Amino acid sequence: MASCRKAVQKVLNSPDCGSELVGEDFIFIMALLNCHPRADYKIGCGIKGIFVELTRYGRRGFYALRNDGTRTDFSYLQCISPSSQAGKVRVACRSAIRSFVVKFRDNYFSTKQTRVCPKTGELIFKGNCVVHHDVNSFEKIFSDWVKEKGIDLGAVKLGGFEDNCESVYFLDKVVEMSFIDFHNERAVLKILSEKGHKLVK
Repeated sequence: MASCRKAVQKVLNSPDCGSELVGEDFIFIMALLNCHPRADYKIGCGIKGIFVELTRYGRRGFYALRNDGTRTDFSYLQCISPSSQAGKVRVACRSAIRSFVVKFRDNYFSTKQTRVCPKTGELIFKGNCVVHHDVNSFEKIFSDWVKEKGIDLGAVKLGGFEDNCESVYFLDKVVEMSFIDFHNERAVLKILSEKGHKLVK
């Protein structure tokens, strides 16, 4: 598993963004795509080419061009180790709070005069920071929400599986707001450097 992930990351980080995979790289990633839990949908009428491009979050990702000219993104992590329903709901929860987390980060950088990581003492910049859940981890908040609200994970309806939609999200806005409110009541956020965040993991 780890060796496969490392091999995929090597391909992902090798070409320039926008470049089409060729030769063994294309064969390898095409074989990987065939392992995707929604491979039939992703491949559709056949794949003409696979490209490495930046996602809307600024990270490198794989995009496939179908024979009919349509395009789709795909997660190599889903190809290697598909998420359970619980895992997908967890991702939807992170998507639901993303705007709040980003707002917290932006407010930090607009108001703080000294931006030093309390764990490492290094200066913090937007490019090297992580918004950390202090006191109550995200995982604890998620699990407490499921228990206290009696959430049936199997019944939660999710979207985000269509072409070029880079995140899973809640189709039921009542469920989404339930998690957002629960999270925001319990979350204590803190800005750390990437190194500092690794120290508290």
